[in-house]
Amino acid sequence: MAAKAGDAPSAYALATLCCDGLGITKSAEIAFAWFEVAAEKGYGPAQYEVGVMCEKGSGTTANSAIAKEWYQKAAKQGNAEAIAALKRLDGK
Repeated sequence: MAAKAGDAPSAYALATLCCDGLGITKSAEIAFAWFEVAAEKGYGPAQYEVGVMCEKGSGTTANSAIAKEWYQKAAKQGNAEAIAALKRLDGK
């Protein structure tokens, strides 16, 4: 399986399936773990999703400081949702 081999888009896709429970057990914790694999490989969409999950405490402990770090990484890659999240967190 490509996700287990560390392929970021595959890990992201598997995480999405886990979030939605499509063909696999629905689990925020497992989804977070796979999003994190992809995010750590520098995959922007996953960096944003890890930020969302950290902010909401979905699949992990809520931590707005860590969420902001992931949003910043995604924003540096031009992720519009991450940019908006940073503005919201900064009260702008």
